[in-house]
Amino acid sequence: MDTILILEDDEVLLDGLAILLSGAGFRPLPVNNPEEAEKKIPEADLCILDIMLKEGSGLELLKKMRKTDSRPVLLLSALDSEEEIIEGLNAGADDYITKPFRSGELIARIHANLRHKTPELPRDEAVSEPEKKGLSCGGLFYALPEERFYRDGKELALRKQERQLLLMFFRSGGRILRRDYILQTLWDDEGLEVEENTLSVQISRLRRQIGRFHGEEYIETVWGIGYRLRIPVT
Repeated sequence: MDTILILEDDEVLLDGLAILLSGAGFRPLPVNNPEEAEKKIPEADLCILDIMLKEGSGLELLKKMRKTDSRPVLLLSALDSEEEIIEGLNAGADDYITKPFRSGELIARIHANLRHKTPELPRDEAVSEPEKKGLSCGGLFYALPEERFYRDGKELALRKQERQLLLMFFRSGGRILRRDYILQTLWDDEGLEVEENTLSVQISRLRRQIGRFHGEEYIETVWGIGYRLRIPVT
């Protein structure tokens, strides 16, 4: 049973969310302030954080989490402008849902984000141990120190930027990667001028190279924002 942390200072809504999640087969951890939420984060498989609180901010807690923690986070807010949603995603949120929301949609988004979660490892092992053996994602494998990708045991003939792009997804923890972030990371630091459709072409080419896993695309398009890896990495 997955445990869901809920940070919400509206007691009526907090109780309602706890009942909703319990009825959907989850174990809710309801809290009404950021300090208590921070203590309970290690117990959670996914966190739902309200942005606007009487004391503190769910967005600030998210920023603090992302320094060391990659577990899925869903922001809940009455703020629904594009700028506010982008700010939340830029801070590291995996999803953003606005109030008022539909119960079925919230449950569906929780299930979707739990499918993308990466198994947690102790902090010291998270860097060293996977890099010794490599990273696995479905039928894909990234071998270190060779820095080569394989699909079903056969090496993929990827170009330099395709390798960098795929590795970026491997190390994203299932979070959404914004289009502008990818472009700046892969091209801008080389001083290249990039056309608007360059990334779309690169993603399309990479998808053809890596194929599918059980009929699903590895890389999901999040319309208007960017892309994310659908298959968990271990």
